[in-house]
Amino acid sequence: MKPWLKLPIHNIRIQRLVFIAILVAIAAAIPARSVHAQSAATATWRIAPRVLNFGKAPAGSTRTFAIINTSKTGGPALNVVIGALQRRGAGAFSVSPSGVLPPINVGSSTIIAVTFVPTDVGQRHGALIPIRSNVGKVTVQLKGNGTSAIPTPTPTITPIPTPTPGITPTPTPGITPTPTPTPTPTHSLNVSGTVISGPPSTSTPVNGSTVTLYQAGTSPADPAVVLGSTVTDANGSFSIGTNNAPASTIILYLVASGGNAGGGVNPAINLMSVVGSVDSSVTSITTTVNELTTVSSAYVLSNYISNETNISDNSLQFLGNAIKAIGNLVNSSGELGSVISNGDNQPGELNSLANILASCVRNTQNACSTLFSDADLPSKPSDTLGAIININKSPANNAKTLFEQLAQNGPYSPTLAIGPTDWVLSLNYTGGGLNRPRGVAVDSSGNVWLANLGSNFNGNSVTKLDSTGKAISGNTGFTGGGLNGPWDVAVDISNRVWITDFSGNSVTELDSTGKVISGNTGFTGGGLSGPAGIAIDHDNNVWVANLGSNFNGNSVTKLDSTGKAISGDTGFTGGGLSGPIDIAIDNSENAWVSNFGGNSVTELGSTGKAISGDTGFTSGGLSAPVGIEVDSAGNVWAANSDSNSVTKLTSAGMGTPFTGGGLSQPWGLAIDSLTDVWMTNNPNSPSPSISELDSGGNAVSPSVGYIQSAINGPRGVAIDSAGDVWVANALSNSVIELIGAAAPVKTPLIETPKGP
Repeated sequence: MKPWLKLPIHNIRIQRLVFIAILVAIAAAIPARSVHAQSAATATWRIAPRVLNFGKAPAGSTRTFAIINTSKTGGPALNVVIGALQRRGAGAFSVSPSGVLPPINVGSSTIIAVTFVPTDVGQRHGALIPIRSNVGKVTVQLKGNGTSAIPTPTPTITPIPTPTPGITPTPTPGITPTPTPTPTPTHSLNVSGTVISGPPSTSTPVNGSTVTLYQAGTSPADPAVVLGSTVTDANGSFSIGTNNAPASTIILYLVASGGNAGGGVNPAINLMSVVGSVDSSVTSITTTVNELTTVSSAYVLSNYISNETNISDNSLQFLGNAIKAIGNLVNSSGELGSVISNGDNQPGELNSLANILASCVRNTQNACSTLFSDADLPSKPSDTLGAIININKSPANNAKTLFEQLAQNGPYSPTLAIGPTDWVLSLNYTGGGLNRPRGVAVDSSGNVWLANLGSNFNGNSVTKLDSTGKAISGNTGFTGGGLNGPWDVAVDISNRVWITDFSGNSVTELDSTGKVISGNTGFTGGGLSGPAGIAIDHDNNVWVANLGSNFNGNSVTKLDSTGKAISGDTGFTGGGLSGPIDIAIDNSENAWVSNFGGNSVTELGSTGKAISGDTGFTSGGLSAPVGIEVDSAGNVWAANSDSNSVTKLTSAGMGTPFTGGGLSQPWGLAIDSLTDVWMTNNPNSPSPSISELDSGGNAVSPSVGYIQSAINGPRGVAIDSAGDVWVANALSNSVIELIGAAAPVKTPLIETPKGP
């Protein structure tokens, strides 16, 4: 990813021919500079893209130029964005049309007029016109104001006359003019702020940086849309106004490319800030772009960004949920957010990552080589945004090297005390009645539900957090409905919440607001006995693994969507059921059960008939398996709590054990939409961790797993539509969120994990 706009050349006066010759040499040595329009000649040159710099134009005058698509026959249509930036101390001007222009086909052109408003008669006016395009070889022809910049040789094009009001311009031979309708203002919006390096209190402005306002795409096939662009002044300030922002809710973000933060012009600078979800009621936004906003943006957008021009989503709901948490990391002033700076969290890792980027931003492009060499997976980046995207997606790659070489000396503090084994970024949340939480599930709105088992299996509540970790369930959580030792939780297709009551031999149902549906005692019957794991099938039927009050249960219960028992008085038995503790449903609505007491896995058909034989499936090193899940290919994964392995079984029950990635007595298990497997390790150990393996069983996490200081007694784990990994911390009454660490999963989880 390379910056697409270079630093403009300002205040050039043509005094002598010899001076022009000097400019020729400079321009030849520095390609892609801005165009400074002063002389009376007409010239053509290529932009990829450029900033047109009109200086000292008389009030009331109009300067016109044409944007012509000179791509080869069969080339792409030209998508162009025209911006406008008032020069300091100059009078007003207008650009028509501006913003996002209609596509220009090969060989066609669009005429742009810059009018200097006839106020302050006798005053001189100036304008900067940023131009961005999707095609590198684009010819811009100026008429009537010429240029003092040196043109790149291009085919001769007949000048296009200045449009006269009421008279249609005569088409240029060989060029078919594209009609340019007047944009219909749908929503006036101004986004302003500063681009800086470092926190506001000790910042350095980034001047001459091209700031672009983007609207995120609404489908994976749609790139982000440019709404406007400008260049920062000497103080790093910018202001982008647009009348083309849609009236409906949109997601906006800013990218600042290139500029000078004190170490010289540096095209490797590429900083970013999420503006947020904006509707028609918002007309003005002020924000900051710096290294802290860039790191935070890259992490929360992890699964929806490949570069600055490609941020899109199947539905703004999923991307909307993803960006909600950014305020927990950083605020609009470019300072630490309220959550990461509170007593439950430590900002050292985020500050260290920001310093890593600042080591490049504050120096020349050559000084960035260490960053680009270390952050080289999946490929070597060319700018700071590409580097942090790589660090996020390959967090164990050269983690300590990056810290030791780049993170310790920088504008952000405090930093980590020692080098990390990975750059997974997490937040820790408390409140909402959390009490030894065990099971965790996510609903369609990104809300996180946790079953509070309690210290002696005597908990009586469920906690609900929104997607930002804010407690919705009050100080004591949701209670009632028979909640008694709640072990696990699942959410059905209708966002109703189902909880197993280990100590109450029942199942509780709540609606999406936490209101009880299941009555005072919950649903009973169907063989419920010390119910533990729970799962939902495609028909909204509820499946429960009955661990038994003494961990000696041997049955599975099935309830319909109303809580009525389908499995009979004793539940489904057979197939090797022995201390069943967790359960998962495949796409054929067969149930797979991990047998904690039998070192085996049982498979039941959708009617409850045993498929796995009298002893269940036992191969692949199964050892007191707990967490179990089925991937999209029909493979079954079981976490072996009595060993340091996970077992992968085929749909026929043939098992293979895998180790590595920090696996150590794994307990909870979840699978993301790319079939990476996530497990919580050592729930009763003083050094717990989280492991990640790919679909082939290869370790993705480092040899010690992902280590986060707030992890304490990790049990259940779930993945949301942003790719955040949520882990229940039983021993600290909290829940951990690993931000953007996994591939996103459509929630609620019904049968096998799927992408949003």
